[in-house]
Amino acid sequence: MASRTQIICLHEGKKGRSIDPLFIRSLLKSLNPPWIRPWQGNNVVRTVDCGGRSDLIAKMPGELQQCLAMGADTTLMVWADADDTMEDCEQLKAAFWKTAKKAGIT
Repeated sequence: MASRTQIICLHEGKKGRSIDPLFIRSLLKSLNPPWIRPWQGNNVVRTVDCGGRSDLIAKMPGELQQCLAMGADTTLMVWADADDTMEDCEQLKAAFWKTAKKAGIT
């Protein structure tokens, strides 16, 4: 099997701040997801620093469409936190869905 990106992780923050890409890679490797066999190389996970939550939400539909175009072997993960501007995770999820629907994703 060729070594290629299988998980795309969009996350809040800039490199070295907020959600750390090294943490994401380490967590995913320790979880050892069954759909990644074998775990070859460091390019299995591609992390994308998205700045603030608004930027992350805006970027998600395009990244999801790219993942869908790549085929069934690619997963999109989105890492965002609910804090002072979001009451709970359901409100955060609704913000993502609203943007996705505007982009034609259902």
